[in-house]
Amino acid sequence: MLQIDSVSRSFAGVVALRDVSLTVAQGEVVGLIGPNGSGKTTLFNVITGLFPADHGRIRFNGRELSGLRPDQIVACGLARTFQTPRILHRMTVRENMVCAAYAGSPLVQRLGSCAQSRLDDLLRECGLDGRAHDLAKNLTLPEQRRLELVRTLVADPKLILLDEPAGGMTPAETKDKATLIRDLAAKGRTCIIIEHKIDMISSLCQRICVLNFGKVIADGTTVDVLRDEAVLEAYLGPQEAG
Repeated sequence: MLQIDSVSRSFAGVVALRDVSLTVAQGEVVGLIGPNGSGKTTLFNVITGLFPADHGRIRFNGRELSGLRPDQIVACGLARTFQTPRILHRMTVRENMVCAAYAGSPLVQRLGSCAQSRLDDLLRECGLDGRAHDLAKNLTLPEQRRLELVRTLVADPKLILLDEPAGGMTPAETKDKATLIRDLAAKGRTCIIIEHKIDMISSLCQRICVLNFGKVIADGTTVDVLRDEAVLEAYLGPQEAG
């Protein structure tokens, strides 16, 4: 589904990504982890067209994404969330969804009765039923993150990139968000998840890719990667024998 081949990106001479390659198959839920500043969000930004790659190729369902605008990439079936929820705070929950629909979604180009019903289904699916007419600014942080996810789902994406979906949440809220993501994945959504909460990643992902200083240092099953010496060193520093 997604093929990233030798992608690099620098900012003012600082290398953020260095020859990153990653393949994600349809139906996979892949964790993307690494220390702060390792290039995880930069990779999402390059995949979704916010930044161009300096070199390398990204293909999605056989289509080259290089040179496409972010809205064109969404139309291809690839969407994302952000570390800080990007929602329209002065609009209601439903107005946020309608704006997302008109921003390029094939799902709700004309908001007829069928489309309105689909919006209601998405609200229920993401635990926001009953909040459609509330202002987004009045939602709690977990609810704002759910709203951002709903706005993403309006585009009916085949692949969702989730950037720290449980950031700033309590353990109970994190557990609820993990359940929501698990339910989405059970319906055939392919996901790549950036998250520092390793327990959450372990519970959701069959596979993990690890970045450090912009390079892939491990890519494999969750169990194997979390035991990898290079991964442990990246997170904990060199360990002394004894």
